[in-house]
Amino acid sequence: MSNSTAEMGKGAALLKKPGNGKKGKLALGLAAVLAAGGIIYQISAALKAESISEPETVYKESKVSRGDITVGVSESGTTSLETLMHTFSVNTTVDEVLVKAGQYVEKGDILIKLDSSDIQEELTELQNSYRTANVKYQEQLLQQTLTKTNAESVRRESLAKTDAAGLEYDLSIDDKNLTVLSAEDSVKTIQEQIKYYQDLLDAEDEDDLREKYGLDDILDEIDSLESDISYVNSQIRALQNTSSSGCSGCSNSLYVPHDNVTVTELEDGKGDAEYSYRQYKASFQEAAGSIDGFTVQQLTAALEAGIQPDGLSDSQWEDIQAVYQKWQDNYELYQQYVDTIAHVSAKDNGSVQLGNLETQLSSLESQLKQAEQNWDTQSEKFEQEYDDAENQIESLESQLKSAEIKYQQALLNQQLNSITAENDRINSLSGAENAEITYQLALLQAESSVLSAEDELTTLQNKISEMQDALNDCEVKARCSGLVMSVMVNEGDEITDNTTLAIVSNSEKAYITVSISQDDIADVSIGKECNILFAAYPEEKYTGVVDSISTSPARSGASTVSYSVSVLVDGDCTKLYEGMTADVTFITKEIQDVLYVSNRTITSEDGKQYVKVKREDGTIERVEVATGFSDGTNAEITGGLSEGDIVLIESTIRRSA
Repeated sequence: MSNSTAEMGKGAALLKKPGNGKKGKLALGLAAVLAAGGIIYQISAALKAESISEPETVYKESKVSRGDITVGVSESGTTSLETLMHTFSVNTTVDEVLVKAGQYVEKGDILIKLDSSDIQEELTELQNSYRTANVKYQEQLLQQTLTKTNAESVRRESLAKTDAAGLEYDLSIDDKNLTVLSAEDSVKTIQEQIKYYQDLLDAEDEDDLREKYGLDDILDEIDSLESDISYVNSQIRALQNTSSSGCSGCSNSLYVPHDNVTVTELEDGKGDAEYSYRQYKASFQEAAGSIDGFTVQQLTAALEAGIQPDGLSDSQWEDIQAVYQKWQDNYELYQQYVDTIAHVSAKDNGSVQLGNLETQLSSLESQLKQAEQNWDTQSEKFEQEYDDAENQIESLESQLKSAEIKYQQALLNQQLNSITAENDRINSLSGAENAEITYQLALLQAESSVLSAEDELTTLQNKISEMQDALNDCEVKARCSGLVMSVMVNEGDEITDNTTLAIVSNSEKAYITVSISQDDIADVSIGKECNILFAAYPEEKYTGVVDSISTSPARSGASTVSYSVSVLVDGDCTKLYEGMTADVTFITKEIQDVLYVSNRTITSEDGKQYVKVKREDGTIERVEVATGFSDGTNAEITGGLSEGDIVLIESTIRRSA
């Protein structure tokens, strides 16, 4: 919603206009159109029948209004929309263009259809190339095996005389490898533990954990037991208070009509009423739970108090009241049936029924106590699981840092040991050096050839997969809802892979860029709320938040330096176009939902403030008032007046006699 001076409907705004060269010079503007009376009362008439102007006092009516009073920095800017480039992953031909620039599309709408025959032809070529590459890969694998066999044979002969030195080298390397593997395993183990606890917190949010420990079921059981206990208690009270004369001719308004009605019939009525009130209760809880920003308990308390919560619309309040009232009405009917059944049954059942009810009551109270204990146990487990998970993650993250340091140290030691062992082996096994190098080189060359063939095979496989995906869906679809900014191709055009075919604006993200003078930039910060008024939609209210602030001057001159501020628009942006102009107000102070009057209605005398109030009978009364915040045009009224009171703006004019 916007806080602009032309469309607020209530309150007022004091706007600082940057670029005046001095901070503190303010330009005043109303944020609401004040309700003002149109009748001017003449208190004094012309005193002389001559052409001499005589002063006379006149009054203009003004209502005491309720609304917001706002002070802020206001600037004009232009709108820009986020845009998404739409491409296709392979070379092909445009078959059909389904949209035009300026057209609105929904996410998933088809923008462009492409020719599948070109894609099929390229896919066939790739599949043939893949078969050829696979043959080459198999040949390289066989050659690698032969090379390795020959190289190992030569290597064994060369190393036969130096087994001891080679064994010592291998043992040294293996020892360090084991150290690295052990350190790496420790890191992985801790990471897995962190992931386990993090997954627990991520996957099992409060609702999932509540279901895991059956908290809602326990609450339902407690609610049911309390209802049953209330029912049994009411039966006991009815039996204890029922006179020996029975219920013939009873006219007690607490009971449903029961002349010539059996207990069985009353029980049926009670069952229907109970079913209805439980259904409406479930409907109420479902409806209340669907309202964002409020819990079921908060809404229940508000309904019991009869006070509409702030932030809840009138329609939501009326709907939730209707469901709640049906629940209460049916619950009262259910209680009436309970009392009536007890009343009617009292004469026939007497003390035996009372004893049974007291036994039943004792059993229900025991069950309730057990359910409450179960609640305490399960809720404690519920809380403990969250607490333990968070504590475990904190502890494990500390352990992970230590383990990662040890792992890096092990890697470094492995590298240093490898160099040292290699030097020792060179010194003691100089005869085996050339054989080892030749062996390793042969293996690397063979492995390189295999990897090269494998890479070619993988590349072709990826291209085939990509081409098959493209063949299955020869369409370019909108990745967001918004306006088509431009279409870059026509039917029959040949396109290359990943060429931009169309550009679509994202209707979910609109930005407004304004320039704020250096005098006012200190009042603007990232995340600060703004009110926005678009010139194209003067009656609609928009809000936004500061998304970014440039630290480099947007413009500079002899006396003015300003900075670009980008504001992200909240809510539905589907009606906004690139380049639209808007007035943005950065709120520096705002008081909401207060009584206020025009400063012109207030006079001061002996340190007190007064207004003149016109009463319903036409009389005018001078009333002392208490004031609060003022934007320079309107003043908050904290005492002395009520909303809707008519106050008078006094002025003096001269008229010819």
